[in-house]
Amino acid sequence: MRKCTLLLIGLMATMSCFAAIVVPITRAGKTPELEQLGTITLQDSLYGLLIIPNLKGLPPGIHGFHLYSNPSCGDAGHAAGGIFDPKNTSKHLGPYNPNGMLGSLPALFVDKKGNAQLPLLAPRLNEETASGHTLIILASGDNYSDTPVKSGGDSTRIACGVVASKNVTPDPQLNSTPNSNKQETK
Repeated sequence: MRKCTLLLIGLMATMSCFAAIVVPITRAGKTPELEQLGTITLQDSLYGLLIIPNLKGLPPGIHGFHLYSNPSCGDAGHAAGGIFDPKNTSKHLGPYNPNGMLGSLPALFVDKKGNAQLPLLAPRLNEETASGHTLIILASGDNYSDTPVKSGGDSTRIACGVVASKNVTPDPQLNSTPNSNKQETK
């Protein structure tokens, strides 16, 4: 675990001169814009997409975390559709198996104070692929399998953020607007 953390910190340091996408995250619900939970920064690296959460107010524990197909947080996160699966595999095999859904991300860890700040690495994704889709945090963990429950377990959507793209027109219930979350980092 310590080596992995050091690797991710090293990646963050070496990638700090590149552009990043900062995604505002809100609680999923009827009026998600009312409760901001923080941000998730997406940044390309040599090893895939570096995901840097800076979130507060989440239930402690391990949470399923996925990239969903549609760029919307409407309808309590359900307007985001299903997990991003451009090859139509219909298989939930986790973030590291090339035979499964591309939108499967590493599980998100939330500490006992409700904060999520541990960086994650999605080796099969990059900023361009993530753009125009939606990040969803689920209520419970993820077993990276369709057994015993499809898509890794509980599908209750508790938080949501749209990854902006130049080529996507947002729906009115989005928590961000196109191009509003692309920024240079230093």
